[in-house]
Amino acid sequence: MMSCLLEIIHNSSEHIEFNVKVSFLELYNEKLQDLLDPRKNNFQIKEDKAKGIFVQDATEIYVASAEPMKQVHKSGLESRTIVATRTIERSSKSHSIFIVAAAQKDTKTDASKSSKLSFVDLAGSEKISKTGVSGQQLEEAKDINKSLTSLGIVINALTDKEKGHVPCRDSKLTRLLQESLGGYSQTSLILAFSMCSYSDKQTVGTLRFDARAKSVKNAPMMNVERSVKVLTALLDQAEKKIQDQDNIIRGLQQLFDSGTVHVNSSFTDIASTIKEKLDNILDALKEKSSKINVALSQTN
Repeated sequence: MMSCLLEIIHNSSEHIEFNVKVSFLELYNEKLQDLLDPRKNNFQIKEDKAKGIFVQDATEIYVASAEPMKQVHKSGLESRTIVATRTIERSSKSHSIFIVAAAQKDTKTDASKSSKLSFVDLAGSEKISKTGVSGQQLEEAKDINKSLTSLGIVINALTDKEKGHVPCRDSKLTRLLQESLGGYSQTSLILAFSMCSYSDKQTVGTLRFDARAKSVKNAPMMNVERSVKVLTALLDQAEKKIQDQDNIIRGLQQLFDSGTVHVNSSFTDIASTIKEKLDNILDALKEKSSKINVALSQTN
């Protein structure tokens, strides 16, 4: 995925400029920690109209090719919290979030786009009676199971038409994933489970979760910021359409008023319908022109 992303960037037009930065976090015991700088921990999750959901003050590293990006990911993994349990030698005790933020700018029009690609590795749910953990590891397992339960509740709320409230803020995990759960992102979910009969109940639970998650509908949206030059061109187009439609309506109205055109009642009804539709088009174009003017004034 990293190689594909950077290949797309390198094959883009020369007048398109890019910058790509990465960050790597883990959610451990319901606290966000920086895997690129272990001294930083307990971050706050913020929301901004332009940035969306983000983690304030997280370490961000700019990269220009796939290899440095992979190295950053590898170094972050070395800081992740992993222990051995009775059932698995290397058990993740945290959820990890590797974030790739890409921004592009068209030097010809000054228009810009931004996107965020998040790779989330969820720690697996743990059956305490099987893993045999105790003490600190028991508390870790409880926090993992609690956050995964919150994720399941959010998935259920998103697929239940009768539930209006989706409790994304009940857990830091679901808050981080809010844009991916019924939001404006494209989301892919890969579930792992054991084929061993010893874990049959967990496997069935995972498959049921999968069936619910597949019913969640997202509404992907491109995050574009148009420049003054582009907005001005759109305004000119809208105003020209308004003028053309206005001329057509005025010409038709003059013909009917002068009696030059003799029509029967059925044709009059059709003409009235056409006029009504043209009026609606004119109103819509005027509204679009007004919005563009507002956007232009905000940009200025």
